[in-house]
Amino acid sequence: TTEEIVRENEYLRGEVAQKEKFKAVAALASGIAHEIRNPVTSLKIFHEHFDKKRDDEIFIQKFKDISHKELERIEGLVKNLLDFARPSLPVYKQEDIVKLCEETIDLLQYDFKKKSVTLHRNYCAPSLMIPVDGNQIKQVLLNIIKNAIEALEESKEPAIEVSVRKFKERIDICVKDTGAGMTP
Repeated sequence: TTEEIVRENEYLRGEVAQKEKFKAVAALASGIAHEIRNPVTSLKIFHEHFDKKRDDEIFIQKFKDISHKELERIEGLVKNLLDFARPSLPVYKQEDIVKLCEETIDLLQYDFKKKSVTLHRNYCAPSLMIPVDGNQIKQVLLNIIKNAIEALEESKEPAIEVSVRKFKERIDICVKDTGAGMTP
């Protein structure tokens, strides 16, 4: 019956969306692993010198400051990955769209460095609160920005611009790249 076909189509669309999300998470995990390696390296270096410098108050204070910052950085990366990977129904609440853009950009730092992409940010305000599902917005942004990065393969000056603009009651998020473009 038509009703069964509609249900089957909805189910299949959900399966495809979930597979795409897992594919994106796998790609993200590679970049995040690289991003986690940097703070872990800092912590290892301090740990290796700790026994020799345990009486050096300047070293100890520097170790405390840097280790705290690096652990928070790792914690943030892991939280972002877990939030993104967790399947869930949409939950709409007031979110800062600029912050969501920045959190997504943070997840892609390794990709930007690896492909030598220059990133430009153009936000109409430092903060812009709107009712959205933050995880869904980050997933969409992640997919669009990853596509933009892939489109830069042939670009002599690879660059991406992420902008947020407000027009009355509408908010536009725009991702532009310097790639060859798409066919009509």
